[in-house]
Amino acid sequence: MKHVRFSMAFAALLSVTPAAYAQEPAAAADAAALEAEALESGRSTAAWLDLQVGNSVALSATRPMPGEVADQVFSRYVKSFSHPIPVEFARDRFIQGGGQ
Repeated sequence: MKHVRFSMAFAALLSVTPAAYAQEPAAAADAAALEAEALESGRSTAAWLDLQVGNSVALSATRPMPGEVADQVFSRYVKSFSHPIPVEFARDRFIQGGGQ
């Protein structure tokens, strides 16, 4: 009886092995594609970081904010300090139904 079980297990192992080998090239191709995608993503990220650090494409002229807008922004900023910072925010003040 043990011999029959061993033979069946061995036959199952032999039948699975070719299928597993057949899948390896596809898995290797997928891994290579993922690696190439990661390398390209890394190159793109490095290029964007170089643009930011190098400051080579920055605008030469500053864009000033109109005086009236600047006054309103500053007024709103100063007014924000007149209210105490709450310990916690009530959820129902932001979402109808209390977020339930």
